[in-house]
This record gives sequence, structure tokens and C-alpha cells, in this order.
Amino acid sequence: MDLLPVYNSTHLTEIAVMKSKLEAGGIDLFVQNYEHAQMAQVDILALGGMNILVPENQVEEALAIIHEPGEFLDTDIFDDYNPPWQNVAPYRASLWAVAVPVMAALLIIVFTSKDILAIPLIAFAGFLLHAQRKATDIQARKDKQ
Repeated sequence: MDLLPVYNSTHLTEIAVMKSKLEAGGIDLFVQNYEHAQMAQVDILALGGMNILVPENQVEEALAIIHEPGEFLDTDIFDDYNPPWQNVAPYRASLWAVAVPVMAALLIIVFTSKDILAIPLIAFAGFLLHAQRKATDIQARKDKQ
């Protein structure tokens, strides 16, 4: 029996709550990339997020549980990032994550003789920029569906 994706997110808390909600409804599931996200949250953006996978004979029931209204959707714990079930992009890229390592690298270059230390900071800033672009692309594809 094949496992099919019914839910995707880059937020650990959101996946954990949705996983609990589905398990309480008697759905068998597997969360792809969940353990990886717990170890390296930044990398999960480049992997396409975490997917909740369910057996194909439980897909309709799982989707009904995911979309049913209830106190979970009415709480304010997820108001900080506008969850995807409201069809609003939960991820907004910030250039501060990229600008801070670049500024630190510039300070190292200007005020020290250890210019070699700036290279990892520039590389890290490039990685963050790539992760932000990837997450924005993923969210744009989700919004089109």
C-alpha cells in the first residue's frame, strides 16, 4: 500500500499538532523529514519541508480531519505566521538573516588581520539566502495548488 502526502509544512510545531490531531482520529501516518527537522531546522527549508504521509485508503479521512473546524484553528498560538490552511503564506523571507553574517564578515575584514575568517561567514550568508529562496518557491507552489 502506498503512502500519500496529505499535509506539508516547514514548522515543527505545526506538524506536531497536525500529527497529534490525525493520530487522535485513528489515522496511521508517517512524517517525512521530521527527525531531520529536529536536528537541523534551517536545512528543512532546502528539503521542501516535512510531509505527513498516510496510507492511500485513509487519505479522504485524513483530509477531512485536517480541514475540520475546531478549537485548534480558533486559538491564537499560530497567529504569528498565518498558517497555510488559511491560504496565506506562512513564510516571509528576511534579509536580516543574510545581512548579519555579511556585516560581521566586513567588520572582520576591516578591523582584523584574520581575513580568512570572513570566508565561512560569507558562505553561511549564501546558504541562508538559498534556503530563503527555496522556502519562498515552495510556498508559492503550495499557494497555486
